[in-house]
Amino acid sequence: MLLLWQRPNHLLEVEKDFDVSLKDLSAAVVSYEEALSNGKPTVVELYADWCEVCLELVLDIYKVEQQHRDRVNFVMLNVDNTKWEQKLDEFGVKGILYFAFLDKESAPSC
Repeated sequence: MLLLWQRPNHLLEVEKDFDVSLKDLSAAVVSYEEALSNGKPTVVELYADWCEVCLELVLDIYKVEQQHRDRVNFVMLNVDNTKWEQKLDEFGVKGILYFAFLDKESAPSC
């Protein structure tokens, strides 16, 4: 597998023809509001566009999301969006990349 990180557009290029970016992935996942109301367990990823670890893992996260999307919500919250400041506090985020797991009732679980 070939992974390349290209700074200007934060694009990961994988095996020639497969490209996925953080922007693509965040646009494809379930909204936080929908995840709270649809009765499925939820994986919340707190990320930033400038986070190198986030960029390196985007393909793996995309693959997991594609494989399990019918049973589990995948939500991405950009930590640079002030809309999510309260969630950062609620989840106890001290750094990114950070994942929070919510059960079917949208309560945080270990």
